[in-house]
Amino acid sequence: MDLEIIATLIFFLAIGIYLVKKRKELEFHYGIIIKRWKKGIEKIDKFVKGKKKILRKVGNIFVAIGILISFCGIYFLIRYTLQLKQVFGLALPSVAGVKYPGPVISIPFLYWIIAIFTVIASHETMHAIFTRVEKVKLKNYGIIFILLFPIGAFVDPEKRAFEKLKGIKKMRIYAAGSFGNFLVFAIVLLLALLSTKIADSLIESAGLKFEVLPNSPAEKVRLEGIILKINNQTIKNIQDLIDFLNKTKPGENITILTTKGEFLLTLAQHPEEKNRGFIGINNTREVYAFKKIFTGYVPDSLINLLAVWYSLLFWLSILNLGVAVANLLPAKPLDGGYLFEEIFKYFFGKSGGKMANVLSAVIFFLLFFNIFAVNLIKTI
Repeated sequence: MDLEIIATLIFFLAIGIYLVKKRKELEFHYGIIIKRWKKGIEKIDKFVKGKKKILRKVGNIFVAIGILISFCGIYFLIRYTLQLKQVFGLALPSVAGVKYPGPVISIPFLYWIIAIFTVIASHETMHAIFTRVEKVKLKNYGIIFILLFPIGAFVDPEKRAFEKLKGIKKMRIYAAGSFGNFLVFAIVLLLALLSTKIADSLIESAGLKFEVLPNSPAEKVRLEGIILKINNQTIKNIQDLIDFLNKTKPGENITILTTKGEFLLTLAQHPEEKNRGFIGINNTREVYAFKKIFTGYVPDSLINLLAVWYSLLFWLSILNLGVAVANLLPAKPLDGGYLFEEIFKYFFGKSGGKMANVLSAVIFFLLFFNIFAVNLIKTI
């Protein structure tokens, strides 16, 4: 059985055991399960203590940038929808390389589950921090499941105290969640840059592994080993090989130096490009060598581990950035919808709430059209 499937089953088994053990503390609502906590709220109070003034100033910056990002989101949503191009999408977990049809983005389950917890934790923690900045009591916080599947989280402030807050205070709380995700996005980018710098200082591309195709020039000369040079031209990566072959012609003789020796072969005609030479290898992959500390080639296991690390950083950045931007769209119940509701109420009084509801309906219609209808129209 695939390792990813095993890990996924173990995850759901662990969640199931946890929910069974905590069943007396859970709330059940037609397949939706809610788990609430109170522990940890005192840590938020300790963090906020003595920092309220500076956090309010930071919160004001969040609000200003949040409004700007919201307008940018509206602009791109309208622009790409009119061009029948998808700009927003649903991101769902998949297992064993299964791909969802249509507009759904398929994310390997283990990457998705790690990313979604960082999205939830950073988003709701920032809401909690700025709620306490405004001296509103937090009753509890929690996580929401559909059966065994985590789908979201929340913080639960004292409702009456929250409703009495002035508009700008509420706006700081609403804008804070997305900036928790922006903060994670920035940290992940720094990690990616640092990881790349460290990797570049320790290892480098040093040749190509390959598989030989049957009835090809490579098979005729029993080509083997790791490709190092072709006609005395160093081949360190796939791009080097492509650049070399783009300059060749069928029938041309070349000498390939590998870790197993030199091989002289005559290029065949490329099956897809008649004027281009063809060696007869596929599944070409780069080999890396140590530059410092160690000697020799880097084990495939370490390269695979680096690939997993970079894939995780990629999905962490994409999901945090995507949630941050989408959440600032002016459509309730997204935070951006409540943010604009406070703006409308400030300028238009009681009718501001109705205006926010109308705008929410328009934005959700555009979102639905952009995510689903655009792809449907393209298939017709």
